[in-house]
Amino acid sequence: MWSNKTKIDDLVFDNNEINTNEVSKHITECTSCQLYFHESEASKPLVKLLKNEPNLPHPSELTKSISSAIEDVDQIPAVKRNNKNKSYGWQEDH
Repeated sequence: MWSNKTKIDDLVFDNNEINTNEVSKHITECTSCQLYFHESEASKPLVKLLKNEPNLPHPSELTKSISSAIEDVDQIPAVKRNNKNKSYGWQEDH
């Protein structure tokens, strides 16, 4: 037997309209299911985003592109490059 929350999930996330009238009627009568329905509707964009896999144009080159980005000194702000050997008062020199 299907639970009411499962039917609501089917309606909200899978656009399953088989039991729409039954579920809609129940939602209008049940406070708990109304809350669950509204929370499910609110989370729908996030769930959709999580279901989409990122588009990697060249997955085989991912490691190479990350490594080259890390090694790219020009992307480090000049202030950080110039202060990398600077000693701060809270650091102890040994």
